[in-house]
Amino acid sequence: MRDYTLGVPLETYGPNIRAIGIIVVTGGMFCGLAYAVAADVQGKTVWDVFFGMTAVFVGLLLHHLLSRVWVHDWGFLFEDFLGTESCAGKTSSASTSMLMNFMRMCSHWERITD
Repeated sequence: MRDYTLGVPLETYGPNIRAIGIIVVTGGMFCGLAYAVAADVQGKTVWDVFFGMTAVFVGLLLHHLLSRVWVHDWGFLFEDFLGTESCAGKTSSASTSMLMNFMRMCSHWERITD
């Protein structure tokens, strides 16, 4: 989805495949262990813990898969599965360039080319 509320974005960032892989591997290990314990014990509480852990990891995975950041001259937009948040007019051009440098260095985001 493209959002041009603040004009054409300077840069667009989306999820990083390495961060997604780490979430999938970590979630798979913890949820697999919880499933093995729940299948062995067969108690209601253990199954509740398994379903709770699975819901947390699925929510975290959805958050990373569906989040985007658009960097503009006058601010930035952040969007995830809960909605869009704008920081329009709250940044200067110096802080916008610092934000773009931070996003480039941060391993959580990858630049998306349109």
